[in-house]
Amino acid sequence: MKDGESLLTNKHWDIAEKILAFLEQFHDSTVVLSGVYYPTSPLVLHPVFEIASHLNEYQFDNDLRFVVNPMKDKFLAYWSDIPMLYSFAFNLDPRAKIKGFTSVLRLLYSFN
Repeated sequence: MKDGESLLTNKHWDIAEKILAFLEQFHDSTVVLSGVYYPTSPLVLHPVFEIASHLNEYQFDNDLRFVVNPMKDKFLAYWSDIPMLYSFAFNLDPRAKIKGFTSVLRLLYSFN
């Protein structure tokens, strides 16, 4: 409060809520990938797919695009070439199979 008026406007709060919603996906993915009491190898590409979709969704947002585009570049540096272990583990996961893996590959290649 300054002179009885709030320094934060409704626009500030809207942007803060948008940032919170944007970062929530990364928190959720970190929790899944940090598991120690269950095998994470088959689960790796699920969060990768979700993060790629999430970055695509926010890439044209006026408030976040300056942050999202460098994040996309960094993401592609790590995930444009999927390690074979994760590919095999993903295909063996009963939830994914080849169809799901094909979807992940299409998304990652359209991401470039």
